[in-house]
Amino acid sequence: MDRAQFMLLVLSLLVLFLSVVFLEFVDAQNIAIDVPRRTIIYGKEDLTVTCSLLQYNTLLKVDSIQLLRNKTDGGEELMAALSATGQTPSHRPGTRIRGSLHPLWSAKLSLTIAKDFIDCRDDDREYMCTMAGMDQLFNPVNQRTEAVPIHIAVKCSSTRAKDTCSSYNSDNHTQNDVIIIGITVAIVIVIIGAGVNFAVWRKYHSK
Repeated sequence: MDRAQFMLLVLSLLVLFLSVVFLEFVDAQNIAIDVPRRTIIYGKEDLTVTCSLLQYNTLLKVDSIQLLRNKTDGGEELMAALSATGQTPSHRPGTRIRGSLHPLWSAKLSLTIAKDFIDCRDDDREYMCTMAGMDQLFNPVNQRTEAVPIHIAVKCSSTRAKDTCSSYNSDNHTQNDVIIIGITVAIVIVIIGAGVNFAVWRKYHSK
């Protein structure tokens, strides 16, 4: 193999290597969504959603991470955000937002809505994460995760003009059922006893 052929081989291998690296950067999914509980027991459990980075080694920087959720009219609602200028505060009571963009290996955004402040209708939505930044080839990166539904498990009463939500508690349902059955059995026993007493009284007074 002469020098020209050797240089051509080296150049071909270099191009192949750079192509593989480029495809790795292009195909990399850098943002992920984590929902510990997709069904929240209303009044019993907090609602928590976390946006975190995947394959952070392919990134040069992250400019922002956002947590969104869908709206009933088809749009999107911003729930929490991190950017180079800081964290977007939440004006909703019972909401805690935590996270940081630095260092990249631990960059994340987490939202927690305390159990006593969850709205059983409004918080039953689909949630997703987005990120904006730059990879190590200086290409802009704008990605989002799939939408993850979170369901609020409640029992609703339609006896009022508007449905109201109350805590879901299977133990209360069981106790109520036992009480109703006990009362029914007691009433039946009283009726049977009264019938027997009346039959005995009538037997002895008919002679």
